[in-house]
Amino acid sequence: INSLQSQMHQRLSGYEAAIDKFGLKAYIKELSFNLDGNNMTEYIVDFIKRKKNLDAVFFATNYLCISGLKAINQLKLSIPADLGVVSFDDHVAFDLHNPAITAITQPIEVMAEQLINILLDKLAFTNQHVHQIILPGQLISRSSSSKKKID
Repeated sequence: INSLQSQMHQRLSGYEAAIDKFGLKAYIKELSFNLDGNNMTEYIVDFIKRKKNLDAVFFATNYLCISGLKAINQLKLSIPADLGVVSFDDHVAFDLHNPAITAITQPIEVMAEQLINILLDKLAFTNQHVHQIILPGQLISRSSSSKKKID
């Protein structure tokens, strides 16, 4: 993964662990954060076209998911009948989309509060402590990831 952000590496590791656990084949398309939305959408269109046996896509960020939704629309695929969709980082538009998009949300307010406390501690004390705080995310299950009907 070309991102230096630790959370992106952790998201990829979590995906790979889940794929391994269930004996599935991993399909990973890395995209640069620096791409504009149209280029990002075109890369996703190309990826979905080449991976004919995809039954669902998991986007590592909400902005990737928005480009992915545009790509799925361009390909005239139906969610979830043709392709299920799940995104990391919820977005207000996901609940408005039809069907609504399943997402993993993070406790942003708690994260901000913890970060402010860490910064205040650093300002108040000369000791440099390494802080690691793990906060649970929450899966918000919506229609985009509903189980396909098998005839």
